[in-house]
Amino acid sequence: PHQPVGGDHPGRPRAVNGTISSLPALFGTLLAGEVIRQLVVRVENN
Repeated sequence: PHQPVGGDHPGRPRAVNGTISSLPALFGTLLAGEVIRQLVVRVENN
């Protein structure tokens, strides 16, 4: 892991990238849920 930047450095401290790896899975799950929802609506309307 990266060490924190010490002293009087301008700018933001280093970010922790622990959550970025879950975003593709989250978006895929949301997209799959939307597709399934639309398929169910189509089946119910026919």
